[in-house]
Amino acid sequence: MNGKGGVGKHELDASQFDKIRQARGYDLIVVDCPGSLEGHDVLAAVLACTDFALIPYDHEVTSLAPTIRTAHFAAARGVPYAVVVTNVDPRLGAAHLLDAWSRLDDLGIPHFRTAIRRYRTWSTSLAAGVPITRYVGHHARDARDDLAAVMTELLRNMP
Repeated sequence: MNGKGGVGKHELDASQFDKIRQARGYDLIVVDCPGSLEGHDVLAAVLACTDFALIPYDHEVTSLAPTIRTAHFAAARGVPYAVVVTNVDPRLGAAHLLDAWSRLDDLGIPHFRTAIRRYRTWSTSLAAGVPITRYVGHHARDARDDLAAVMTELLRNMP
């Protein structure tokens, strides 16, 4: 991010991802990319140095097509992937999440059985410039628990 909440020019520069290949001493490196990388070489560059692609999906009508395209893009490059459902409103019960999983199953798209619930703390921690892993605001622990569950499932699914 460019410090003003927008995407900076370097985030769309595919050559920046060569630095990932040079990283040493890490068991897991997570690259959080902008929501849509269509029209840029960034997604191809990220996938070129990726062992596993985790694709977020918020189960909104406008999100399905880009999620499918990203999944097919990863599959075409031989990169193992799975979708994680995000922005699940905990006040709505399980129906929305179950519907999302059903839709992904119908499309043959692999997905996690954990999800990220919608909490204002995600955007609040970002605005405060504090990673969610260190944020102490309302629902921060719940958000961290969701993130930990997804990371645990990710580690279990890594090839």
